[in-house]
Amino acid sequence: MKRILQPVYVLLTILFVSSPVFADYTYTYIGNPFTQVYGTEGYTTSDYIRGTIETPVQLQAGQSYLFTSLPAFSFTDGVQTINQENATARLFSLYVDYTGVIDAWFVGVSTPEGTIDSCAGLGCMDGSLDFSYRYATGSGGNVPNNPGHWTAGTVPEPSSLLLFGFGGVAVLRKLRKS
Repeated sequence: MKRILQPVYVLLTILFVSSPVFADYTYTYIGNPFTQVYGTEGYTTSDYIRGTIETPVQLQAGQSYLFTSLPAFSFTDGVQTINQENATARLFSLYVDYTGVIDAWFVGVSTPEGTIDSCAGLGCMDGSLDFSYRYATGSGGNVPNNPGHWTAGTVPEPSSLLLFGFGGVAVLRKLRKS
């Protein structure tokens, strides 16, 4: 059994060590409840914009970023959801302050059915705004001058998780032998 497992461990080690391990960095946006709602699709003042983006690089303090394509993103307003699968237009402009917090941004994602936009401090025409709109029914909601906030976290790539798993298996095997 040991003869069979040893080549497998060597092969897996070579595979994982020789290939780079990348992580996408996840940033989450939570907006405030809509203060204005309109149309017939059932938007309420309990609905709000929330979403996540995954960037291929960690956002650095004091830097600006412009993305037209991301590994993954998803935004919802309680009625519609727009993500990398159904979006026909997307723009992510982010500024990270010197404490490492995203404090100015423009995020705009849309499909042929509707749009979700959030803007704070980066050339927002009418001040900060969360805005959602469904074209066919003229339904939507918005929050003027009261943007939400961003939080950050890292998502390890699956191969990283496998490495940690193999490390755990190795530790368990070593403990078993003792």
